[in-house]
Amino acid sequence: MQSKAIYLEIIGEPPKGGRNTTSWKAIADPFSEYSMPAQKFLKIYMKECGERIYNAKQAYGVLEAYKAYRAIHARDPVILSLDKAYFLASCLWDQVEDAHVSQCLQCASHFPSLYPMANQCHICAKSEEVANFALKRHRSRAAVARLTA
Repeated sequence: MQSKAIYLEIIGEPPKGGRNTTSWKAIADPFSEYSMPAQKFLKIYMKECGERIYNAKQAYGVLEAYKAYRAIHARDPVILSLDKAYFLASCLWDQVEDAHVSQCLQCASHFPSLYPMANQCHICAKSEEVANFALKRHRSRAAVARLTA
């Protein structure tokens, strides 16, 4: 029953017929028709956690970790940081001091964080770093051009 509840939470629709469609192994099957991010996440989670996935705390943890993964990598499907997502999920579950869910001021998405003053999600922070690097590079090229002119 627990695997069925987790299946419904992650996949978002009831299983379509057949026997044992709600087991983790069936969900993480490489030939299944589910969307790639969920399948990729579940394969890695199954490999990391094995049968501990059926423990009540782990079951809640996998949902929170998956939500964190989706929030962090919604626009970046190539990078998969399961460690980061699961660590944040565990902190939220264990009610670690300062662990909370914040809202990004730039894109308005919700993201898990351990910093009380965090106001930017992982994606926006990363894009800002890239933009600043490009700007610095542009300025240094302009300075070199002025000096050589």
